[in-house]
Amino acid sequence: MKLTSNQKRYRLRKQRSKREFRRIKKADGKVSTVVTRIQTNLRISTESYKKLKSQSDSENISIAALLNRLIQVALPSYRTMTAGSADPMQIYSWNESLFDQKHRRQRKDKQPTKRVVVDLTSTSHKTLKAHAAQTKRSMARVVDELLRHHKFLTPEQRQRQADQRARMKNYVWTPPTPLSAEEQEEFNIRYQEFLARRNEELKLFGGTGLFLTLPSNRWNPD
Repeated sequence: MKLTSNQKRYRLRKQRSKREFRRIKKADGKVSTVVTRIQTNLRISTESYKKLKSQSDSENISIAALLNRLIQVALPSYRTMTAGSADPMQIYSWNESLFDQKHRRQRKDKQPTKRVVVDLTSTSHKTLKAHAAQTKRSMARVVDELLRHHKFLTPEQRQRQADQRARMKNYVWTPPTPLSAEEQEEFNIRYQEFLARRNEELKLFGGTGLFLTLPSNRWNPD
């Protein structure tokens, strides 16, 4: 049987979703590594959807981008970095037992819901799936509760963060001005006074440098 174009595209997406990262060739011929995206179907409450849509419009980003960021920020990290892997695309490792959902409780909606279809990154999808399994809830319920309780930044707070990132990006380190002879001499005197006080404290507390971490009943004042 000949597959339709939609069936071919679906099989290709399903095959790609098995790998968390993949390489693509750009128009200029350069090879780049991108994260795989998995189409995820979620049914959340109308209240949560309105909050999600309002925030995405306020930040001028897509709903998928906002959900990806929310999952990475608000949920625990169930992944570990893979060191020395033979596969360069295997950046994270996951414990497969985290994804066991056989004890998941069924959701019973008592309020209007909205269906949301988003392309989550493979990392976000696995994080959401693992958290849903560990909390014995559905992925949709986890997202719904995240949106209901999460407090997004206000436009003023986002602007302050953007200004801070811009300052850090444009920051240029300059070496300190060398001390004059008088300033250097004053520094040496104060440093010698500090060493003298430290030596006296070491003698007072038993001649070790551990007195700052020891409880008071173990100090030796003799």
